[in-house]
Amino acid sequence: MSGRPLTILLVEDNPITRKMLRVTLESAGYAVREAGDGREALELAGRDPPALIVQDVRLPGMSGFDLAERLHALPRCAEIPIIAISGLLTRAEEQRIAAVLFHEFLAKPVAPSLLLEAIRAHLPAAREGAGSAGSRGRILIADDEPIQRKLMARLLADAGYAVETAVDGEDALARARHDPPDAIVSDVLMPKLDGYGLCRAVRQDPRLATLPVVLASSAYVEQEDRDLAVKMGADALVTRTPDLGALIAALEASRSPERVAPRVIVHEYTTTAHLQRVVHQLERQLAMTATLAQRNAALAAQLAAIDGISRVLVRTTNADQAAQEVLARCLEAGGVSEGALYLRRPGGGLSLRAAIGFAGVRRALLEMFFGHSDLLAQLITAHPALALPSPAIPETAGREILERSGVAGLVIATIPADDQPAGALVMGSHGAGVETEEWLTFARVVGTQLGYALALTRAAGRSEPLHRSQAATRAPGTGRYARPPRIDG
Repeated sequence: MSGRPLTILLVEDNPITRKMLRVTLESAGYAVREAGDGREALELAGRDPPALIVQDVRLPGMSGFDLAERLHALPRCAEIPIIAISGLLTRAEEQRIAAVLFHEFLAKPVAPSLLLEAIRAHLPAAREGAGSAGSRGRILIADDEPIQRKLMARLLADAGYAVETAVDGEDALARARHDPPDAIVSDVLMPKLDGYGLCRAVRQDPRLATLPVVLASSAYVEQEDRDLAVKMGADALVTRTPDLGALIAALEASRSPERVAPRVIVHEYTTTAHLQRVVHQLERQLAMTATLAQRNAALAAQLAAIDGISRVLVRTTNADQAAQEVLARCLEAGGVSEGALYLRRPGGGLSLRAAIGFAGVRRALLEMFFGHSDLLAQLITAHPALALPSPAIPETAGREILERSGVAGLVIATIPADDQPAGALVMGSHGAGVETEEWLTFARVVGTQLGYALALTRAAGRSEPLHRSQAATRAPGTGRYARPPRIDG
């Protein structure tokens, strides 16, 4: 960026997440102002409006929805783009996001590249070539998904189109017949009348027959779908992308003077092909929904662990308490009750920093990772996350570790810092399941978050409480580790 850097207001109550986002934005050349809640955000925006706002949806004291509405009501703030970020949303929250003036929504944890891409798409500098409002004609958008419909409307308006929206194909057809637009943009998979049916109805209406119709979908992306779109009279079927680049290009092509209006090509199999493509997509969506449900459960666990880690490290300076609480939060999020936290000593080697569960296991044995401390050091160097039993571990050693730990399965996650393994998070389960991809992803994300936390404390010049020496926490008068209230999995 040249000249004065553009200012972004970052509204996030989690201090570690806020710092990570700030580092990402500043590394890209933006000036960043931070707010931990809605009140502070309103004060900062009212005093000096930013170029763009990145805000969490769930904030203390004031919801992100109320904050967005109040921000847009401030003087000189009505047109400021707001990018919402959050973890898992309830159905009610999803509906509110569509109704509030958010320009885009990103799910946590937010990848830095995705955040920067969204910001560049919405900042004024990214839209310098866009035409004035309505200069490219009036577009009717048909999409039953509120968030997608709103985002598409925003981006097309920024590109210079006057935009009208419809909630499904039937609504779009009625609106077009009442007042024909210059072109129609439609989703494909919709209730009542889908995108294919809308194309056919438009081509069969004498007043609308020559109207450009472009279908956009992130589901109908196979060649059979494109072939059917042509037969139904669409100008094009394009894959929906975040910047709508392919859609806008298809719109411009559909309105060129050389365009020949498509027509419906009726064959005996057209109706059957239409039904088959719809059934295929419904089956595909059902399978995706089942997979997403599993991933959402895993993501919820990741977010719970990340939130717990950050809150413990922010408020706790006692080394023993911090290590024990961080481990407890990780186990609670994962739904298991056995775990250990190992961190590398300044002089090398791994030191046991906290342990929960593993009843009956002697401290010396746990400190040595059940007699295989050298193996643990090797594993965290070679694998971000690994479940026992595993082909990567000699069968005899793996069986010995599980027998000595008293659990059915273990997952070991590397805690990285400065591209080096700084320690290991070990979690055990009495049941099966820790070998699944969801569990390994959970362990990998949590281990990485611990690494971020350690790196940030170093970058800030703070002492690192988890690296201080500590005596293992034991139950009074016993040789066993103290167990907090059981976390059932």
